[in-house]
Amino acid sequence: MRVLCGVDGSPAAAEAVRQVSHLLTPGQDELAFFFSPPELHVVGEKYLEPRVLARVRQGLTSAVFDAARSSLPLAMQGKVHEIVGEKDARHGLLAAAAQWHAELIVVGARGLGRVERWLLGSVSAYVARAAHLPVLVARQRRERPNYDAPRVLFTCDGSSASRQAAEFLWQFHWPVRTTGLVLTVMESPLGAPLPEWLESQLEQPEAQDVAEAWRQHRELAEQARRQEIASFCQQLPAPFQEHRPLVLEGHAAERILHALDAEDMDLVVLGSRARRSLLKSWLGGTCEKVLSHAPCSLLIVPEVESP
Repeated sequence: MRVLCGVDGSPAAAEAVRQVSHLLTPGQDELAFFFSPPELHVVGEKYLEPRVLARVRQGLTSAVFDAARSSLPLAMQGKVHEIVGEKDARHGLLAAAAQWHAELIVVGARGLGRVERWLLGSVSAYVARAAHLPVLVARQRRERPNYDAPRVLFTCDGSSASRQAAEFLWQFHWPVRTTGLVLTVMESPLGAPLPEWLESQLEQPEAQDVAEAWRQHRELAEQARRQEIASFCQQLPAPFQEHRPLVLEGHAAERILHALDAEDMDLVVLGSRARRSLLKSWLGGTCEKVLSHAPCSLLIVPEVESP
């Protein structure tokens, strides 16, 4: 697999390099660093020779690549491509991915403060939403620096997007101690969880038949979904077959976000459905909400439409 990782010398970029490096196979996967140097301005100087500015720019670029390389395991440090962008980081990273034929883009996400700590920076947000290939958005790990034992949640809704995301999981070298959980969310037959006031009404004697029909319908639907997801899990890498799938009911984004906290996950994998519009590369619905609020790293795999 060809992996392009955006770097800029920041702790977020170093974290992105560390996370993806533990999912790659040295000597088999190819890794490239991309850096787009900023415009250099010298305060108080009216004129500075172009060759001096070029040397400063080269020194900055070398420092950024060296810092990123130091975040890799020793076995990978000598085999990294370096790509210097001429465009701004957002557009340059996408252009470089297309030119280098990358199969995965990796970007780091910065925390902005106590309340907004999981909101994405402009570069990572743009790339995650606009890319036509899988994107790994790496967030700082929480109090568990052991990269050899990641906790990964794979979300499945039975769609073509989920199936393609499942196939992409095989591209990675999952550490032996990886914990893989599979989650599917069922929508309520009413399109939403039963309101509390309606639950209480169904407890009345005259509504027992309706209540019983409701419960039977829900149990049968859950049983069918469990059988479907259990069969689906057999197509996933070994870490995702070792635990019983989670089958929950409610709004998908809310349930996914709750599970990420409850299960203390390090990475969530989502398939993004193709959009039938001029903005089809941009995310929507569940992916957009999880992208904005997940307390962990995300791997977003966009659906590839059949020709």
